Amino acid sequence: MNRKAEAASDHGDEAALRKPVHDKDYRENFARSLFLTGKITQEAAHALSPRIKELRAASGDPITLYIDSPGGSSAVAEGIR
Repeated sequence: MNRKAEAASDHGDEAALRKPVHDKDYRENFARSLFLTGKITQEAAHALSPRIKELRAASGDPITLYIDSPGGSSAVAEGIR
């Protein structure tokens, strides 16, 4: 649970827990946003890796990774991080 959801649960705000939390809109910096959809696999990580390296080399600005996945390998997910 993220900090906003934890704060909402501390205050009993159940509606806030059901609502997705978006800190920012991906369109604010689309060039540094990556999207991972589907199961988290080694192949997915290999597909993202060159782009992550390219973005890191270009700038020290944050890279935002959006994940829409039913699950997968936690070891692979940690490797992407």
